[in-house]
Amino acid sequence: MTLSQWQQHIKPYVSYRGWVHELDFHLTLKFLGPVSEQSVAQLEEYLQDITVPQFDISIDGLSYFGKKSNREYCLHKFNL
Repeated sequence: MTLSQWQQHIKPYVSYRGWVHELDFHLTLKFLGPVSEQSVAQLEEYLQDITVPQFDISIDGLSYFGKKSNREYCLHKFNL
């Protein structure tokens, strides 16, 4: 099952105000937090030097964050 198919399958069971379009799925490898405008150009320059070999990934579980009464669920248990 693709991630898009899985999302369609769970929609009736999850109250979520906005669903991500399948072309907008992404994986955040590192969240940088607030970044000043002057730092953006430098960060983009550094990114040009990064090479990453191709890899396979599989989803291995569901997890959550936030308070128990207001949990946000996400897929974040991966196998590389």
